[in-house]
Amino acid sequence: VGYALPLKDMSELRKAEAEVCEIAASYQRLIRGFRNLINDHPAVDLLPELVDLDEVSEHTDEQTPSTLYSHLKEFLLREQAMLDGPQLEKFRKRSKEKDPISGNPRYGEKTMGRVMKLLETHETLSGAIDIMHTVHEFQPHVKNDVLNLIMLSLHDDVKSSQKSSLADYVKVLADGEERKRQKDSEEKLSQEEVGRLEELKRAKDEEEALRKHLEEEKRKQDEHAKKLELERRKQVMKDEQEKRIKEEEEKRRLEEEQKYINSILKGKEGVKIQMKRLRESCGEDMAAYRVAARSLHILFSQILARPEELRFRLIRSNHPQFHEDIGRWIGGREILIAAGFEVIKIDEITCYVTKEPSLEQDMDAWSAWFDGLKNTVQIIEDEMDKAKRLM
Repeated sequence: VGYALPLKDMSELRKAEAEVCEIAASYQRLIRGFRNLINDHPAVDLLPELVDLDEVSEHTDEQTPSTLYSHLKEFLLREQAMLDGPQLEKFRKRSKEKDPISGNPRYGEKTMGRVMKLLETHETLSGAIDIMHTVHEFQPHVKNDVLNLIMLSLHDDVKSSQKSSLADYVKVLADGEERKRQKDSEEKLSQEEVGRLEELKRAKDEEEALRKHLEEEKRKQDEHAKKLELERRKQVMKDEQEKRIKEEEEKRRLEEEQKYINSILKGKEGVKIQMKRLRESCGEDMAAYRVAARSLHILFSQILARPEELRFRLIRSNHPQFHEDIGRWIGGREILIAAGFEVIKIDEITCYVTKEPSLEQDMDAWSAWFDGLKNTVQIIEDEMDKAKRLM
């Protein structure tokens, strides 16, 4: 039994195993690529295998000399870095060390197996690298159609029998593939040059026609925009002038209305005068007069009964029932003014409101206001009695 391996050494071993596993998988993919594409070089059959090909997943890259050469360079770079590094030599040296006391190997049986497998794999890969760089004389002959086309594009000395290592041969084929690609590209460009120039000319002509069309469209749009802007300014000026006229008319109307409201006599005598005007406005239609008087009586009676309720003290002039019973007659609205109602605007609607003075703060004012309402009710009742006697 070997003595315990330090944790650092175990970590290095696991890392080295993971690295060699990746390199080995890369190597096996190279073997598959060599056999698929470069089956005419003797070194391909000499390369040793590490694992069964079925254990390595299929490579997804397209199998071409260029991709194969790229994989080869990557494999050589990684494996050579491992071979030149100090890590393998460290494992090789420690695999031969023994415990100075027990005389047992430094590594235990299981760890020793892992280390020896690691060293053997790298020795196999190192041998494979030597094979890849060993020069062989051979007759280039490939079955792959793509490689045949590449071979046809190479120099005569490459087409005939030659001496070359597998690594150099792959590079030659990769270079040939690149030259063939460039040649094909140049031929394609040459064949398409005339068509391309014609297409450029046609595109240029279409672009010029489109430019002229867009310029004409823009000119028309600019003219239309100028016309619209001129019309808009004229309309703005007209609207502003009409607004000023309406404002002046409304101002005069309000002034006349206020002047008329101020001319109405307030108090008992004023209410009597407006009741008389109401009766005269109804003319011979006594039924309409009685409806108007009764509606006024209900209106003021509700205020007397619930003076704190604003809904009884606020009357909208556009209320259909108010207009039908009272508002349409001369004197109907004026009675409200004479009884102390004020004219206000709510949402641009003319309203009549009688404001209740504060009973706590001004008892005299509240009493005068309430007595005025009672006097109005009394006057209305007197007029209603007169109307009954005339029936």
